[in-house]
Amino acid sequence: AAFARAIHGTPVPHYYKGELIGEHRRYNDRLAMFLMRYRDPLRYGKALDKTEYAGTDELFSVRLAGAIVAVEDEAAAAKLKQRIFGKIRRKRRPATPKSPLSPFT
Repeated sequence: AAFARAIHGTPVPHYYKGELIGEHRRYNDRLAMFLMRYRDPLRYGKALDKTEYAGTDELFSVRLAGAIVAVEDEAAAAKLKQRIFGKIRRKRRPATPKSPLSPFT
């Protein structure tokens, strides 16, 4: 209900001579600011707050799921890269025999 009031507003009726002639929406910016600050204090919190914020369990799980997906994508890309470039690297040139006059034998 609070989200709906903050986003969609509340209707305010207008009367003229006792008759309803229309209405407009009154939006509650303070309520919207409070809700945003509660949902993500790092982004919408006061700049002067010095408290550390670890986040909610829901936020932590969402960030962890995103990190896991990123790691899995990176591993899949590395595996594909290994398949593509591994075949090229396997084709090595034949070893050249060392010269008997070479000082590095």
